[in-house]
This record gives sequence, structure tokens and C-alpha cells, in this order.
Amino acid sequence: MEDKAMSESAHATFFGIFAMILFLFSHTLLAETKFYEDRGQGWHWYEKLIKSEQPMNAKNTSQVTSEQALDELNTLQKELEGAKALAVMYPTTHHIEQYIRLHNTVLEKASLFSSQWQQVIWQTPELDFSIDKPTDNSARHLYYDLEKTVDNRVIQSFVDEYGLFFFFRGSCPYCHEFAPVLKNLETQYGITVMAISLDGGTLPEYMNAVGDNGLAQQLGVEVVPALYALHPQSQQVIPLSFGFVSEAELMRRISTLAAAQGSTP
Repeated sequence: MEDKAMSESAHATFFGIFAMILFLFSHTLLAETKFYEDRGQGWHWYEKLIKSEQPMNAKNTSQVTSEQALDELNTLQKELEGAKALAVMYPTTHHIEQYIRLHNTVLEKASLFSSQWQQVIWQTPELDFSIDKPTDNSARHLYYDLEKTVDNRVIQSFVDEYGLFFFFRGSCPYCHEFAPVLKNLETQYGITVMAISLDGGTLPEYMNAVGDNGLAQQLGVEVVPALYALHPQSQQVIPLSFGFVSEAELMRRISTLAAAQGSTP
């Protein structure tokens, strides 16, 4: 009798557990069936969320005028400056706490402005200055290489239309430093350079310099080294540089002049 009772108890326990598993399984099947039966809806729930998403306070901010925003900004700045003055002149715990709270408010607004600025830039590429003038180091190398290629074409175009007057003094140390820079550009691009000595001296790079025939006074040359661009067709003489300038700066000035005069390719 005892074994029979134990057997019946075991069966009851087994069927109880089985019933529970079946109950849970049936609810799972119903849930899955419901999901698959409703597959016609697909991901419309996601689309509804997307459609219902609206910028925070879009309605309120769209009604704010620039005058109102300026007034609010001025008020906030005055409050911050006032709180700072109190904290510095009367550094009580209360005054310092007030200043810190206002300061944090300004920082939060500045942080939000910066985040929104970046988002607008990312979404509106025509406003992104870094696309044309990259700030990332890895991109700047490519930018400078491309810019140098453009400069080379512009300078070559400049060479076809312009010559250079180079005024110097043999006793001028800056002239001695600048002469190799100019000579390098002359050799590299074939620029025609007429070297004019104001004191009868020479430079190693320009041993065949000519003496000044009054042109320096006519152009008002007072500082050497001085470089002028001459356009033979129009007889126009344009100041290019005074004093020592680097090769990169000289190329930039030639490119700017060429673009301004319309001699770019």
C-alpha cells in the first residue's frame, strides 16, 4: 500500500510539472503565433516612432525672435558678471555657490550649442569649412599636396605673362638671404628676373646685376630686398614683397597676384 501511494504521488507530481510546462509552452506558442499572424504590420511600429519623433521645444523656439534671444543672452551675461563680482568681492559660501550654478548653466548652454553645431555641420556638408580646408592632420597632407599642384600651375601661368624686378644692395644681409630663395624659384619655374643693385654691389646668385637707372626712385623703393612684378604688355608694375620672405610665402603672393590679375589657367 505504501509503495502504491508513493507511486501515485510521483505520478501526480509528474503530471503537475508536465501540465505547467504545457501551459507555459502553449502561451509561448500563442505569443509567437500572434507575432507571426501580425507580420503584415511588419515594422510599422518603428515607422510610427520615427514619424512621431519631433525636436524638443521646436514649436517654442521657432516663435522666439532674435531680439528676444539677445535680451535673454544679455540678461544671462549680466547675471553671471554680477554673481562673479559678488563672489570675488564678497566670497561667502552663498555667493560662490550662486556663481558656480550660473557658470555651470552657461557651460551647459555652450556645450549644447557646440553639439548642435557639429550635428548641423555633419548634416549640411556645404557649411563644413573643413571639407575644403581640412583640419585633420592626415587630410592636411593631401590638401597641401593638392594646393601645391594648383600653385605650380598658377605660377607657371604667371611666368608666361610676368617678369620680376629684384632691387637689392650688396651690403644688405637680408638681400643675401633672400637671393637664394628667389634664384630657386627662377631656376625651378623659369621666371625672368632682372636684378638691380642700388649700391653697385653684387650677390653670388646675381653676379650680372645691373645698376639702378632711376627706376628705384620712380617706384619709391626704400626697403630692400624689394620685388616687383612687371607685366610687359600693359607696362604695369606691381609690388610683390619687401624684406625677406620665405619661398612658400613668395609662392602664395604670386598665386594671389595671378588670381587677382586673371592669369590663372
